[in-house]
Order: sequence, then structure tokens, then C-alpha cells
Amino acid sequence: MPRNLDALTPVPAPVAIAELTAILALCAPAAMSEAHREEFLHVAYQTLAHLPPDLFVDAARSARVCCKHPAQVVPHIAAHAAERQALRDRLKAGPQCGLIADHTHAPRTWWRPDADELARAKAEVADAIAAGAKPTERPMLEQEQQSARGDRP
Repeated sequence: MPRNLDALTPVPAPVAIAELTAILALCAPAAMSEAHREEFLHVAYQTLAHLPPDLFVDAARSARVCCKHPAQVVPHIAAHAAERQALRDRLKAGPQCGLIADHTHAPRTWWRPDADELARAKAEVADAIAAGAKPTERPMLEQEQQSARGDRP
């Protein structure tokens, strides 16, 4: 059972006509007659009446800012409402995660020292500190020395 029953009911005619009239007042050409305005409101409402009230009002307010001609109003409202509905559906579905189907490469591996390498590195650092090395200077590990010389481990 859906929690928000308003999402299932179409936009009421008074709400839709009020929003469409406000848009038309901003974008209608001066030569548009009263009969053409009424026809526009009638056809626009019939086309968009299936939208839920919250999506319709949000899309109509966006159209009020974006549309410069009555011919742009209905497509803008329909596209905006569809985009918001798709976002609402994605959010309702929850986070989607999964594995990529075609793994053609080996997974990334990270180098981790084993217990002997770790003990040897600790001993080298302790010897360097005992010999008077500054704490900010880190002595080169055996692996780094080999790499600096160009030897392969």
C-alpha cells in the first residue's frame, strides 16, 4: 500500500488551470485572443491531467521560469515531470550495487609485507635511529635500495 495517496490521484482541475494560467500570462504573445487562451488551457489540461499534483506543480513552476512561448509549456512540463518521476522511482528502489559482468582482467592486488619483511624493516629502522638518523629521515628499505639500483627483486 503506497504511503502517499496523492501520488496516485491526478492533478485537480482548479490547481492545473491556475498553474497553466500563470504560465500563459507570462509567455503568451500579445496577439493571442481570449478564445485561443481558453483552448490552450483546455488542451494543455487534458494532456497533463494524468500527472500527480506534486509533480505537476513542480514542473509548472519550472515552466514558468523557462518557457518563452505557449508551444513550449506542455512539452516542458511533461519532460520535467517524467524526469522527477524517474528520480523518485530510483530513490524508491534504493541503492543499486553489483558486480560488473565481464571481468577480463585480474583484480588489483596490493603489496603487503609478510611477517619476516616487517620484522626486517623494523630492525632496519631501529638500527638507523640508534645510529643517530633524524626521525624525519626514513632509511631506504632493502626492496627500495634494489629498485634504486635497478635490480629486480
